[in-house]
Amino acid sequence: MLARATLLAGVCVLAFFLYYERIIVAEEEFLSEKFGSLFTQWAEKTPMIIPRFKLWRKPARPFLWQVAFMREYPGVLTLTAAFTAVEVLGDRFYEGKWQLDGMWAGVVCAGLLLFVVLWTLKKMRIIKRPANPLGEINGLGTR
Repeated sequence: MLARATLLAGVCVLAFFLYYERIIVAEEEFLSEKFGSLFTQWAEKTPMIIPRFKLWRKPARPFLWQVAFMREYPGVLTLTAAFTAVEVLGDRFYEGKWQLDGMWAGVVCAGLLLFVVLWTLKKMRIIKRPANPLGEINGLGTR
């Protein structure tokens, strides 16, 4: 059983990296066309996957939760739904029955509630989309 699970994990990791590598190549082609030599200079000193921590420098601006929530709230719903789906599928695979545990029902409901509240506040313009706090990023222009 452990050998099969290890093999499955290895296949999933390999599939992820093969898939992600294709995304990276497509994004780099797009960015190279859009930004030209600025992107090339940035890409030469920025590792593709594994970061070089000795090159890290403190950000010029602070992290803002408001910006993160207003930009990423759909991702919160997606993550909570995906993790819940994996749990339900795991129960189906290992226990042979479809079931949704109370904790996972709470997780997906909390994600859905957060999504609906933030989406509604944004659509009603109660919370306005914050200005880009990052401004220019690594000389590549604004977002």
